[in-house]
Amino acid sequence: MNYRKRLGGLIGKHLAESGMTQENFAEKMGVSPGTPSNWINGHRTFPLNKIPALCTALGIDQKSAEREGLETEAYLSRAPVEVRKLVDSLEARLAKSEQEAVRLDQGLIESERKAVRLSQTLAKLRQAMISAGIQVPEVDLDI
Repeated sequence: MNYRKRLGGLIGKHLAESGMTQENFAEKMGVSPGTPSNWINGHRTFPLNKIPALCTALGIDQKSAEREGLETEAYLSRAPVEVRKLVDSLEARLAKSEQEAVRLDQGLIESERKAVRLSQTLAKLRQAMISAGIQVPEVDLDI
């Protein structure tokens, strides 16, 4: 994953939401007019010391930026390749685990539906046997 591009995407999203031009943003950040484009497109690494200025310029609080991952992405964009590969691997494993959890949940829901249908069928069968005069012992069919 290109962390510079991911961070740039987050910056671009906030810039678009704010309605501010890249030129105005550059002025507020104290950088040349072409610099925001380089950040947004992932051509240049965003300087970590400018995160507070970024938040101020875009009108977002630093806690929101942290929750959204702006700070994490900025750190990762400067991390050694081995660290970035490890993070990518962990993210892929997490995504796979989340997919597996969803699949298991769906299987559990289907099993519960089958158990309810079986319980209903057994209750109908028991009622039919009683109606036919067949003595049926009491059985707890709650599942």
